[in-house]
Amino acid sequence: MDVESLLRESRLFGSLDNEGLSLVASLASEISFERGQVLCEQGTSADVGYVLREGAVGIRTHVGEGGDVLVETVTRPGQAFGWSALLEPYLYSFSARAHEAGTALALDRRPLLQLLEDRPDIGLTVYRCLANIVAGTLDQTRSSLLTVLSQGTISQG
Repeated sequence: MDVESLLRESRLFGSLDNEGLSLVASLASEISFERGQVLCEQGTSADVGYVLREGAVGIRTHVGEGGDVLVETVTRPGQAFGWSALLEPYLYSFSARAHEAGTALALDRRPLLQLLEDRPDIGLTVYRCLANIVAGTLDQTRSSLLTVLSQGTISQG
C-alpha cells in the first residue's frame, strides 16, 4: 500500500482530499521497529507522530510507583499514535512500545505543524479528526484505569 493510501485509512488524515493527503505524504518517512522497542515515552518531547503500517504497538500510561496500564493496542494499518506531536506542550501523553516488529510512517512535528498552519483547510480537517481521536482515547483510558482499580493490577513495564 502506498503512503497516500495508508494515510487515507487513518482516522487522523483520512478525511483530507487528495491534495491534502499528497502534502502530508510528502512529509512522511518509513521506519521499522523491533519487538520491545519504545517509540514514544510518556512525558518526553513529542517530536514525531506515527501512522502504523504493520505490527502491533501497545499504548500505555504510567500510574504511580513505576507501574503502567495498557490503554490500547494499535494493530490496524492507518492507526495513528504519538499524536501529542500536534498538541502543546508537545510532550507525549502516553508511552508506545512495540508488541511485535513492524513498520510505520513517521511525521516530524515541525514540518507537519507548518503545513497545518500554512494550509488552514488541512489544519482544520486534521484537528477535527484529532479531537475525535483524543475523546476516544480519554474514554479508553478511563475504562482501563477503572478496570485496573477494580482488579488491583498494574503491570511493571
